[in-house]
Amino acid sequence: MEIITSFSILAALVIFCFLIAAIDIYVKARKNLPESESPSEKITNNTDYWKTVKGKVTESKLDYKDSSGVFSKKKRVYRARFSYEYYAYDKKYTHSSLLLTWTRSKEIASNYVNNYPVGCEVVVRFHPEHPETSVMEVATHH
Repeated sequence: MEIITSFSILAALVIFCFLIAAIDIYVKARKNLPESESPSEKITNNTDYWKTVKGKVTESKLDYKDSSGVFSKKKRVYRARFSYEYYAYDKKYTHSSLLLTWTRSKEIASNYVNNYPVGCEVVVRFHPEHPETSVMEVATHH
């Protein structure tokens, strides 16, 4: 019994040492990563650096589908789908987006569609180097 206990303690110490070594390697590797993104990466990864223009909603639609889980009966789920157009550098662009993932609440999805009807003016942010890449800003209270 004493041999098993000693062996267990030794095994725990070996695992502990490996864990400490792994943490040390991880910390040293993190220190070697670049401190900041390049200007191009900063622009791509952060829409705050993107240009802002006015756009117009060209499609505002409520999608639905019947969904079933492993242990549940079929349920209908909803989402809001939008298309919008905008001008960047004197060229017209069109983009489609989903403002909401699938939800069981028809009311929530419908509110988005009702708040952004076709013809509604919206704020669009586009990538300054790739104007075809854009997002439509959504107000929490429209």
